[in-house]
Amino acid sequence: RKKRARGPSAASKVPKVFPTTKCKLRMMKLERIKDYLLMEAEFIRNQDILKPKIEREQKERSMVDEIRGLPLSVATLEEMIDDN
Repeated sequence: RKKRARGPSAASKVPKVFPTTKCKLRMMKLERIKDYLLMEAEFIRNQDILKPKIEREQKERSMVDEIRGLPLSVATLEEMIDDN
């Protein structure tokens, strides 16, 4: 039987860095983690900037669809014109 893991998920935790003594390898690993976290923060910031743009495009699409009309209503209109 597996025990259920408690606490934050593995994706949200910062990895443990070995060796624990101060050395160049540890410093490089810590810098890599820092760079990854900075990239993640920048990605999130960019997504927040793009979100209003996506919402605006969806609004414009719905307006165009509204103006264009349903294909059935357009076909009915064409039939009415052809009958006259």
